[in-house]
Amino acid sequence: MSSISFDLHKLGWKAFEDLVICILKDVMGQTFQSFADGVDGGRDGAFHGKWSPSNGENLVGTFTVQCKHTSQPEKSLPFSIINEEFPKLNRLAAQGFCDNYILVTNYNISAEKAREAEHAFIVAGAQNAKVYGASWINLKISTNPSLRRLVPRLYGLGDLTQIVTHQAYRQAREVLDSLVPDLACFVPTSAYRKSAHALKEHGFVLLIGEAASGKTMIANLLALSAADEWKLQTIMLSSPEEFSQYWNPDDPGQFLWVDDAFGATQYDSGRVREWNHRFQKLKTAIHKGARVVFTSRDYIFKSAKNDLKMSAFELFNDSNVVINVEELTKLERQMILYNHLKCGNQSAE
Repeated sequence: MSSISFDLHKLGWKAFEDLVICILKDVMGQTFQSFADGVDGGRDGAFHGKWSPSNGENLVGTFTVQCKHTSQPEKSLPFSIINEEFPKLNRLAAQGFCDNYILVTNYNISAEKAREAEHAFIVAGAQNAKVYGASWINLKISTNPSLRRLVPRLYGLGDLTQIVTHQAYRQAREVLDSLVPDLACFVPTSAYRKSAHALKEHGFVLLIGEAASGKTMIANLLALSAADEWKLQTIMLSSPEEFSQYWNPDDPGQFLWVDDAFGATQYDSGRVREWNHRFQKLKTAIHKGARVVFTSRDYIFKSAKNDLKMSAFELFNDSNVVINVEELTKLERQMILYNHLKCGNQSAE
């Protein structure tokens, strides 16, 4: 896939830092410590070890990562921003934290300007330096659907016709259209990331929570990323009978979404009995490549657990698969509030 231009300036500074950390973790395979939730002392991220940014190039030691975000589109990186990093870099290098300095920004920066900046950072105390601008970020996002799954806000910042180019495009487009009013406010919480990971690793996730707690939003985004990353077409189901009717054992490309799996507003014991009869078939569907999402209100699932044959579908006992979408950290609540103030239709008051 050729590189797509994403409107990175529409991200808030915190969302941009999270994106950069996701790129460095998911794309480069490194484990970073993030300092983005407080005073970073000149570091938005840190790492110690080895990294090969290109063939034949090996960097070793301590790494300092710094992010610079601009809300102005198509803005070139001013050298004043580079200059203000020198004192912090010099201090970090003296403390042994900055053998390698990496600056990642959504500013535009030419190859020549990047080389000048890297040389200046080396003069300031780093042994090696790398400067990556908007074009590098766009390329990483374009070529890594798993990254887009982890940062679903990106689906609203690029041209979906270029991102999702297979037969699932029309469904993905409809999903995105329904999400546009809320996507700008969405925060990829720990619950969302656990859901995305569970769907990839186990092929199944159960989202539980109160009404209007975000289950449908998360399921929608999982459906969109499944169309993008695994070329799966979404099939909405409302009953165990519909699962038997629409699951195609000869088609591994299915994203099966069962909303209110155990009852809509109250517990439905008959529906649970029907699922008990179909768990072996459900396990077979997942084994053959289908991805499955159940949603349920928390109090309904609590009642359902008394009658579900948990031994017939062991994933119901896995805390990595059964996700309470309402478990939010203080920082996640702050980010949600920030996004709604910036992009939502509520008044500031």
